[in-house]
This record gives sequence, C-alpha cells and structure tokens, in this order.
Amino acid sequence: RWPCFLRWVLCFGALPCDLDSKSRKQTFDMQWTALLILGLAYCAYGVQERGTDYVVPPAQLAPSPYPDWAHHHWAWLSHHDSNRTTVLNLARDYLAHGIKLGAVDIDSEWETGMHTFEFDDTKYPDAAGMIKELKSMGLRVILWTTSVIDEDSPNYQFCKEKGYFLNGGKTVKWWHGTGSFIDYTNPEAVKYWHSLMDNVLDMGVDGFKTDGTDPFTLEFLLPKGKSGYLSERKYADLYYRDFLDYSRTKNPEALIMARPIDAFDYKDHNFLYFQFAPKDVMYSGWVGDQDGTFQGMKRALENMIHSAWKGYANYGSDIGGYRGGGGHMRATPLFTRWFQMGAFVPLMENGGDGEHRPWMYGNDTLATYRTFVDAHYELVPYLLTSGADAIDNGHSVLHPADSELDPFWSYAYGLGDNMFVAPVTSEDSKVDFTLPKGATWVSWWDSTVQHEGGTHIKATVPMDTMPVFVKKGSAIPLDVSRGLNGHGDESSTGALTWMVSCPEEGATASTHVREWKAQGAAFSYTFTEGMFNTTISAHGKESIVLLRGVAPAADTVGITLEASLSAEASQTKHSMLGSLAELKEQGLGVYYDKDTNDTYIRLGSGEKGILASVGPLRASQ
Repeated sequence: RWPCFLRWVLCFGALPCDLDSKSRKQTFDMQWTALLILGLAYCAYGVQERGTDYVVPPAQLAPSPYPDWAHHHWAWLSHHDSNRTTVLNLARDYLAHGIKLGAVDIDSEWETGMHTFEFDDTKYPDAAGMIKELKSMGLRVILWTTSVIDEDSPNYQFCKEKGYFLNGGKTVKWWHGTGSFIDYTNPEAVKYWHSLMDNVLDMGVDGFKTDGTDPFTLEFLLPKGKSGYLSERKYADLYYRDFLDYSRTKNPEALIMARPIDAFDYKDHNFLYFQFAPKDVMYSGWVGDQDGTFQGMKRALENMIHSAWKGYANYGSDIGGYRGGGGHMRATPLFTRWFQMGAFVPLMENGGDGEHRPWMYGNDTLATYRTFVDAHYELVPYLLTSGADAIDNGHSVLHPADSELDPFWSYAYGLGDNMFVAPVTSEDSKVDFTLPKGATWVSWWDSTVQHEGGTHIKATVPMDTMPVFVKKGSAIPLDVSRGLNGHGDESSTGALTWMVSCPEEGATASTHVREWKAQGAAFSYTFTEGMFNTTISAHGKESIVLLRGVAPAADTVGITLEASLSAEASQTKHSMLGSLAELKEQGLGVYYDKDTNDTYIRLGSGEKGILASVGPLRASQ
C-alpha cells in the first residue's frame, strides 16, 4: 500500500520547470494540499480495510434471482375440502407432527367469483386474519388463479363493457365454467386486473398458483387483443410474467407456481406434450394433474423429464397425484414412493383430491415422510444454487438419464451436478438403472455403499429408503437442523455444512452457494498426505465441514488456522470431542462419529474467511 502511495507523491508532487517563482509557489501549495487530503483519505481507507482484514475475501457471487422458499415443503387441500378451518388445521397438524412446512396453497373456489380476488366469506371468514395466522407459523401463502373471468362472476359484465377481454369477450368453456380472457395488451385492462390483485397482495399473500388455462386461447384460432393479433405463446408469456412481475412490486419475495411442460393423455399415457409458462418464471413449477397411481407417478416423471429436456429449471409434482377424490386413500406404497421422489426434486409439494396427509398412513409412513422432508430442507442451499445457476444459464436442475431421442424410461436423473436419483416407480419396489460414468457414487444414506460409474443396478428397495447418490469427493452445501439424515443434528442449526463424501488421497473439489439478496459463499479443498486443506470465503454463517468416510489417524488432530493476512497462522492440537453439541460449544475442534465413520470439523467464525489445514486424517478404504 505505502510504496503505491509514494509513487503517487513522486508523480503528483513534481513541479513543471517552465513556471516563474510565484507561479511555482502557488502550484506547489495547491499540489501538496491536495496530496495531504489524498493521504489522509488513503490512511482512512487503510484503517477501514484493515478492520475487515480478510483471510479469504467474500465470494461476491450474484444473488439468486428468487428466494429460497421456492425449495421448501408446500402443502394444500383440494377445493372440495378447503376452507378457513381446514387450511389452518392442515398447517397446524403438519407442524404438530414434527414435519417442516414452508408454504400453504389455497386451491380454487376461494373467491366470490372467478376472478374477483375477493375471498368468499362463507368459506373464508376473516381471510386477512387467516393469512396473518399462517404467517405467524412461519408460512408463505399462495392462491390459485387463472386469467379467465367467468360469465357468472360479479365483475364480468363490467369488464366486457370496458373492452378488457380478448376477441371482444369471446368465451371458452373450461373446467371451472365459461368465461373470457383478460387482455394483457390493453393497459387499462391490466391496470384494472392489478387493482383486483391488490385485494389479496395487500393482505400479505406471497404469490399465486397460475393454472393452465392459456391453451384455451387456441380455440380463438387468432387471439386478438387491443394491440392486435397475438399467438397463444405470446399470450401465455404475458399471463405468467405479469402475475410474477406485478406480485413482486408488492412483495419482492413473491413467487408463482406454474406448469413447465404438461401432457395431454390418452388411455392413461402421455401422448402430446405442451409448453405452458415461459422458462424465466420457472422458480417453483409443477407438472400438472395426474392420477393417484403408479402409472400417474410415471406420467409426472415423464413430464418432469420433458421439462428438463426443454431447459426448465425448477419444478415438482403433486405428491400422490392430484386426481382421486371422495376421501380416497392412496395405496401406501404409492404414496410413499411419490413423496420420496418429491423430496429429491426442486419443489416438494403435497396436495390434491383425496387423502394426502402423511399421518393418516400410519406411524411408519409418517416417520419416513418426516425424514424425507428433512432431506429436502437440508438440500435447500444446494437446490437454490443449482436453480439459480440453471435459470442464469437456461438449463434444468434435473439431468435425465433417459435420452430425448430414445427414451426407455428408467426415470432416473441427476439432481444438480453432484447427485443422482433413481425413483421407485412400481409396487414391487424394484429398480433398474445405470449410474453415470466418470465418477464413483456414494449413497446419500450410507457412505459405505459405493458404486463405480457405469454400474447397472437391479435391486428391490426397502420401503423406508430410495436410491440417492452423491458424487464421491464432491462438496455439497447443506442446511442441517436435525439428525434424521445422519449429516448432523440440532447443534448444526444456523451453520452452513459442507458435506464432502469419501474423499480419496489427492482429492480436490470446489463449490459455491448462491443466496437470496446476499453475496453467497465459496468452498474448496484438497486432501493430501492425510491433511485436509480448505479455503472458505468470508461469510456471515459459521461453517461445519462434514467428511463422510474419513477418520482421525491419531488420538489428536491438529488444526492450523490462518487468523488474518497480517498475523501468524495459529497451530493447535485437539483431542476428539464427545458429541456434536460439545463441538458446537467449543466452536473450534473435531468430532468423530464411530458409528458412521464421519468426521465433523468446526473452524470458528467465518466472518473473515477460513484458510485451514486439519489432520492427520485417514480416508476409508
């Protein structure tokens, strides 16, 4: 810093030779006054910079384009069963059963008409109070909607007289009545539409489930708005983008739930795939309505795979299938296999006709459901990062194992860059899939289970698990708050856990975390000669390093930790701590779980970044 400043002095302080003595004195005074001010400012900058004397500077990654509740667990009831009492009870019951929940979707027929955006007081008295109570539970609230106003809605005639509809108010018959499409090319119509949306956005609603009525505009042959003719694709883009964009003017964290690719079916098979929402709104999609059967589950997966092939980023499906009303219970194996798959896609959402509440399927199913929801929440940093990168680059978080040119439907897929998932899609619990080549794959559930890439696996899968794999040696960011998945426990809450699965001698990897309205974090490591060397960018959260399949090679483990760029590195020896809770209390140290052969490392505050070396350690054979 100071050599640089001295160069400024020499350059800036030099006087021109062709000035008279008076001019030279005035110039000299001006230059050195300016240099004094510059020097004081430079010193002040140096003091401020030294106050944040980073070991590793912040990652300064671009913030995620959407908030992380897109990857939380959502639940809802079919409109047949939904009212103020049942919605509130649903939310309370999930939480009372120890199941994490992030959002509630209020299904259709919540309004006085389609669409007035006014709650029906007979079904939802004191709707504002209901929304406030749901939010007091830490939940987001979204409302089902479309862009059709039905003829029997109180505001239909007003809109028709004002010219707010496509094609002069020409109607279509759809599954909730007969109505006309709002004209998004008419500024006055859009202004009116937004004023209706304000009724619920001002109550604190966090977004909308925008259902797929847009293909009905094809019935017009030539859809026409105030600005002239437009295609079905153009109208769909206007519809979905307006709901997201306007909602975000009221609530920057708002989301919409929309279909990416859905299919028309014939005899319970997909035969015509159709694109609904544009890719740039696909933060939290779902792939339409399926039957509550294994065939319905396969159809959902086919829609997700087609959505991935077309580059849609984030979506899930109605766990258990939407169709199957009248209090219909799903077969327990079907319900279980569907929610297991639902936990390992970007959006885990559960709702529809019939019975979807997991506690109604017995204690064993409830316990498994709870574990898989926790797995989904652990993966939120990974899913948000994968989703944000996918949105930015125009691809999907899912990477299907099946080829678009010649699909044989193994239904397996990569999840982000470092995970692989093989859903169980049959009542006999059998799977048949091939792991991707080029890596060794480690089970999410048990690090002793490893397979080389290219391995063809045929197996019968126990009901409480599903084949999920992590790339060996990869680093995956997790948000752990309980011990149900074996990656930490309650003491991990609030920290960012970097899970490295079974690194071998010479292994190296790096990863990063994108965050909503924050600069994110970067992590890298090398594992050489029994020493685990890691670099973690400055970040507000404490970091935990979880080394799966790695054990201490001695009774004590040394930690060399760079305190700052201006200080000597500190070297300390640590005996093994007795629990994760003790590790949290110490803040710096090592805990080895003999039962799982996993090593947990805490390296103190990460506010200035971390540059550390830990060892000796021994990789599993």
